[in-house]
Amino acid sequence: MSYPCRINKRVLPSSYSGVVTKKYKDKSDHNSPTLLLEANSKRTRISYLKPPFYNQILLGDSLIKIENTLELTIIRNDSMFNLSLDHGCEN
Repeated sequence: MSYPCRINKRVLPSSYSGVVTKKYKDKSDHNSPTLLLEANSKRTRISYLKPPFYNQILLGDSLIKIENTLELTIIRNDSMFNLSLDHGCEN
């Protein structure tokens, strides 16, 4: 299985929602771009977002990812837009 297909397979079943409270390069995970989300006292760590996905997300953005989709909804101020998380898998 190709790398893009492996990433899509990993992303597809995930679901989360929350506000981005931290963006960093995780040194313990090969400097992977990482987001920390918080919602209702729950923290979620997301580390599979590679550029350009990671670069489009800002601190304070609200993110919603629904299970079995490759779409990420980003809410910023009074705007809402969708970002495709498809890494270009070609079977």
